[in-house]
Amino acid sequence: MPSDPTYLGTVEDVQGATIRVVLDERTVSGLTFIQGRGYRIGQVGSFVRIPLGFTDLFGIVSQVGASAVPETLAATQPNGNRWMTVQLVGEGLQRGDFQRGLSQYPTVSDAVHLLTEDDLAKIYGRQNRPNLVKVGHLASAESIPALVDVDRLVTRHSAVVGNTGAGKSTTVAGLLASLSEKERFPSARILILDIHGEYAKALDDRATVFRVNPNTKRRERPLFIPYWAMTFEELLPLTFGNLPDAERGAILEKITALKSASLGKQSREGVTV
Repeated sequence: MPSDPTYLGTVEDVQGATIRVVLDERTVSGLTFIQGRGYRIGQVGSFVRIPLGFTDLFGIVSQVGASAVPETLAATQPNGNRWMTVQLVGEGLQRGDFQRGLSQYPTVSDAVHLLTEDDLAKIYGRQNRPNLVKVGHLASAESIPALVDVDRLVTRHSAVVGNTGAGKSTTVAGLLASLSEKERFPSARILILDIHGEYAKALDDRATVFRVNPNTKRRERPLFIPYWAMTFEELLPLTFGNLPDAERGAILEKITALKSASLGKQSREGVTV
């Protein structure tokens, strides 16, 4: 097994989906090269593979070094720089697709391997599937695209979070550009409420921009908000500003009378006086 360049070590402790792995003495820590590609061994956040017959279990390294040593061995191995803690996240047939969740667990002495880019491609999906769009690439493998399932994205609540300058706006712009590709999604219709004006330039080749004070040189169109689409509290500051209560009441009565008169001339389904 050590002759396999992907071999890392063996499972020595199993606690549900959390396992601890001891690196083989012949496993060189740091950077290793497989088929001309460099891989970091024991890096937090990296994936490992545990073959069990025709099934592979996949996990993510969450701890390395002394903190990864099992409590029962901490006294005898205080340094513990050859241990890793791994969180199992899913499994897949050796020639099949990755699935989240586990139907089986490893046992002590099962071999653990690092994941090559071919294995990572199995986990992160294939770009040629019609329901997947590319939003970037993996930090650990630039040749593998980071893909998002369109069906799940648009049918569920989503959030893009991160520190200032982390690239949230760029990520959203990339998503919008992918979702509005006419060749792939000819029926896509997207409405963006861009309060800070972040996306007009990024989507200039495919979007129609409406603005209260439009710049006609940029092909922007005027945005008109009909008064009847606004509540009285929204309309008043835009028209009369702050008014005493007596004058507010008079204006409210006048607006109500005008709406009632308009409704009498042309009825609207679901709207009553």
